[in-house]
Amino acid sequence: MIVVADTSVILNLCRIQHERLLPQLFGRVVVPEEVASEFSRLCAAEIRFTGLGLPTWIQVQPSPQPIPDLVRTAHLDAGETAAIALGLSLVADALPIDERLGREVANRLGLRTIGILGVLLESHRRGLIPEVKAVLDRLRMSTATAPAAAPIYSLIPRDDNRAHDALPRHECVALQTTPLPMKRIGLSAALLCGVLCVRWAAGADWE
Repeated sequence: MIVVADTSVILNLCRIQHERLLPQLFGRVVVPEEVASEFSRLCAAEIRFTGLGLPTWIQVQPSPQPIPDLVRTAHLDAGETAAIALGLSLVADALPIDERLGREVANRLGLRTIGILGVLLESHRRGLIPEVKAVLDRLRMSTATAPAAAPIYSLIPRDDNRAHDALPRHECVALQTTPLPMKRIGLSAALLCGVLCVRWAAGADWE
């Protein structure tokens, strides 16, 4: 399985030392050169990212040319644009990305997307992390200005056995390594609130 990732999901996971969840879930993780450059720039420019580095197991590739018109005219940033274009070129199984517009463009082009909440819940379902809320708490506490995260916490059922079923379906991706009953649909308003909350906690400088 192969996924092409945007900056936000990788950066957030690196901040809480859970970046290894990506290869454990998906196998091969690829980013375009623009995402690698954006990651390095943010780590050099922002104190909260000091000491982070792009994991060595992530494969960096040049973005394909030409960029599809729908992507080129969508006013995405360079990292999102390149990630979607590379995802299409490699026929990626999924695109880990949190930004709303980038997800919408990727979905319209037939790419399946998954955000950080979907990554965490699937990781919990597989036994890779003991609890989703504890990980989200770490993400919130990593910045002193993080707002209350009630919207995203409301998406986590009290019954951990039902956590994956309760996740908005566009946050899930049909992982080929396990027989999961998941489908791809458009962005729901409930998840958007959660994504915005997580992005606020981590900083939205890359948008």
